[in-house]
Amino acid sequence: MREFLFKYKKEFVLAVFFLVASVLINIYFAFIYKKLIDIATTRDLVKFYSVVKFAVMFTILEAVVGWLNRTTRFHYMKKTLIYLKDRLFRVIIKKDVEHFNEVNTRKYISIISNDVKIVEEDYFNNFFRLLGSVVGFVAALISLFILSYKITVMIILMAILSVIIPRIFDDKIAKMRNDYSESLELFTIESKDTLTGLEVIKSFGIEDKVHEKFSKVNEDVEDKKLKYSILLNTSDTMSEILSSFIFLSVFAVGLYFTIKGEMTLGTMIACVQLSNSIIMPIYSMGQNLNRILSLKSISQK
Repeated sequence: MREFLFKYKKEFVLAVFFLVASVLINIYFAFIYKKLIDIATTRDLVKFYSVVKFAVMFTILEAVVGWLNRTTRFHYMKKTLIYLKDRLFRVIIKKDVEHFNEVNTRKYISIISNDVKIVEEDYFNNFFRLLGSVVGFVAALISLFILSYKITVMIILMAILSVIIPRIFDDKIAKMRNDYSESLELFTIESKDTLTGLEVIKSFGIEDKVHEKFSKVNEDVEDKKLKYSILLNTSDTMSEILSSFIFLSVFAVGLYFTIKGEMTLGTMIACVQLSNSIIMPIYSMGQNLNRILSLKSISQK
């Protein structure tokens, strides 16, 4: 997969650059909130208006960079998917007749259509989500350390558990993802065979038998999709519970330090805001990594 990921380096670098810029801009908003709240407690309207103007300009910058982030990624995905499908098609048509006929032609159709869509969503899109999560996590962690090293240490310990525990599902998720892909492949083959051979089916009067066979394949696809979705949901829910626990802990500890006078109200709010930028990446990193790893079997096709 790396060959396809880095095929168009210029477009890839641009997409990554604006992704990182968008994430860092979002992280910096925590410091803007801190300034606004701390200034509000001092009742200094001159400084307040100055920070508000800066916040408005920064919001516009965030919107522009966010647009560039999405647009550069769209251009990158377009070129990459065209290359991926062309490469697959070229490999297929270069097979000699003997090797080509060893596989049902519907399987090739399934790979080009169904599997490419799965790869697009679960590999390429999840790669950028995972990268954004990692950058956001690191940037938020550094920012939080600047504001309160005590809260940072607490979050690091809980974050380690949040990353390790969901990994117990990796192998099962990969297997179920492969089972689902194979059932989709069979469904595509069955549908194509039925529709192309409709005249023969009607001439023998076996519509009911064919429909019964189709129903079994159809049910098998949805059954495997359900099992895969439930397992993935279980892994995601576990990550979500751990992430929520981190947020509540940061909020409670931050309030405690504020009451004791060890930090300002603005710093406490900034810590809570940054904890969200740590919690969400922790939650999404587990999801995205599981989806990427689950594609090993599909990429081998």
